[in-house]
Amino acid sequence: MLDRVFAAIYDPLLAGAERGRLGAARAELLRDVAGHVLVVGAGTGADLRHLPDAVTQLTLVEPSGPMRDRLPDAVPPRLLPVTEVVGAFAERMPLGDASVDHAVLSLVLCSVRDPDAAVDELHRVVRPGGTVRVLEHGTAASPTGRAVQRAVNPVWRVVAAGCNLDRDAAALLGRRFDVTELEIAAVPPVSRVGRVTLGAARR
Repeated sequence: MLDRVFAAIYDPLLAGAERGRLGAARAELLRDVAGHVLVVGAGTGADLRHLPDAVTQLTLVEPSGPMRDRLPDAVPPRLLPVTEVVGAFAERMPLGDASVDHAVLSLVLCSVRDPDAAVDELHRVVRPGGTVRVLEHGTAASPTGRAVQRAVNPVWRVVAAGCNLDRDAAALLGRRFDVTELEIAAVPPVSRVGRVTLGAARR
């Protein structure tokens, strides 16, 4: 029931942000992806309108049924013939080794059950030389902010469909990827819940 409610309110909740800095950040992040693109935790498809013409194959992995139901309407018509929507978790995706040119992690690493396993799986499916495009919120900048995150995280995780406030995307990805191109960016309103990590992690 909570999944259905979250899917219904997600787009209206972020509509203003998607027209502003959040949408602009997605567009810049994805402007040069090409070939086979994997979107992990595709949600309701907020990233899809920003995909360039160079994308030739699109795989959308989303474990939530109510979210998956909304994805076909979000896929640009030109990509519909080459799009596959897959019901799976980030920790175990039905894709071949080194089969993906670019993967997208957009406000999803916070909610996967086992982030280390998800990063290992990304390393398996992204080809050498490929990238993971990252737009993730995480740990606050100050000790006080991090303490607040830890205190409210148990409740936040319940009301926000499994989202964790205090994960460090760069540190998680840095075990398996080159994260030197990742940066901390101001992306309101996402920045209100912690620092935003933005950029490309390279395989």
